[in-house]
Amino acid sequence: MRLRGWFLQGGVLLTWHNFLKGHLHGCPFLILYLSAIYRTITRMKYFVVACLVVSLVFSPVASVYAEKDGELSQRQQLSAISAYLTHVTGVDASNQMLTEADMKQVIDDGVSWLLSAQEESGHFAYEYVPYDDVYLDDDNIVRQGGALFVLGEMYRKQEKKDVRVQEGIERAVTYFESISLEGEHNGTAFRCVANSKVSNQCKLGATALVLLGLLGYVEGNPKRASSYETLIDDYTQYILASQKEAGGFSNVFRKSSGFASEESPFSNGEALLALVRVYQYKESTQIKDAIDTAFTYLEEKAYDSALYLWIMAALKDMQTLWPSDVYVDYARNFTQWRMALAPAVLKDKNYCAYAEGVASAYSVLQSKPHAGELEKLQSSLAVWNAHHATLQVSSEDAYRVVIDEEGTPVLKVLKRPAIASGGFLTAHTHPTQRIDFTQHCVSTYLQTLVDIEGRSL
Repeated sequence: MRLRGWFLQGGVLLTWHNFLKGHLHGCPFLILYLSAIYRTITRMKYFVVACLVVSLVFSPVASVYAEKDGELSQRQQLSAISAYLTHVTGVDASNQMLTEADMKQVIDDGVSWLLSAQEESGHFAYEYVPYDDVYLDDDNIVRQGGALFVLGEMYRKQEKKDVRVQEGIERAVTYFESISLEGEHNGTAFRCVANSKVSNQCKLGATALVLLGLLGYVEGNPKRASSYETLIDDYTQYILASQKEAGGFSNVFRKSSGFASEESPFSNGEALLALVRVYQYKESTQIKDAIDTAFTYLEEKAYDSALYLWIMAALKDMQTLWPSDVYVDYARNFTQWRMALAPAVLKDKNYCAYAEGVASAYSVLQSKPHAGELEKLQSSLAVWNAHHATLQVSSEDAYRVVIDEEGTPVLKVLKRPAIASGGFLTAHTHPTQRIDFTQHCVSTYLQTLVDIEGRSL
């Protein structure tokens, strides 16, 4: 019988664990030896499985085992080892497609994690290491805006509005407004979201995503629109002012020197989507002209994976507002190009941003699909959604195999399940929870469930 089949069975793993613990205890050199083998012969998958079982048994897990003895603890540890071995051997553990109830739970847990990561000020704690219980010092203002964006998406799609989401959105908007700078261009005043409270620089993507989150909120709660109308207009004026004559957008505004010349594919797409949503909120010839100029400019550029997600999201709404074969053909060709770059086996990393773009493209293509096209996209999304669900930490994930700084697999225990539950990991081998990965994952599940499968929240 093949080793892979043996070691992915919990009962066999338990047998090996007890045998090795009883017969090889006191041989720490074996761990180093097997770890060296693991790092040098990664292609010998079946042998690696056996080595990993042995090394994990005698890794720093022993102290955890002593602390949480008992049958439940053993099952949890062995389940974590089994899940890890599945990924390193290339076995697809994501062949169980998610049900409607599964996806709703994934969405709710992801949103709950984002809200729990929000500080009193409205700022979001950026990156958490759940198996070490530490927050990292990194931050990114564009991804801060992305957290608000997905809360707005959640709120506008909910049939029964969630008060927790509403309060989280309003706290976030208050924070972003508090760090906004005032500017002026060609006689038009605007405000933009600064990089921080002490920064004199704005990034276009941050303002665009904050504006999108705000627009999603007032779409779901029109009674609050009047309270934010001035802020919506000020942020819109900033995006319009940042657009260059050719159609692209300046990525940076500095209080001291004005708009910079550099562009960003990410920001170009985010700005285009924001203008489309502004048009939906309040029709304007000026906004429509800016959208057309931007799309014509971007359509002529070479495909760029950094642009894909956001321009697909923009085209999704553009095709609803102004149906066009040009939009459909562009979405189809860009999607085929982007999918050709996708990895054949999704066994480690978080690809939610990519999947989110495909979900938007599906909505564009369904107006004029080629034979079998939508089925292929939906099938791919189902596999990616199942894969990404394995990267969402649940309160039941007491243990997980992680790779330490020396490249050695170590079994660690979840320190605070209530804090970690719902957030998505960067990768199985890079177990940190970041707001942007969680944002992209939640948005993908939202689109799959509501826009593609026609379910309600």
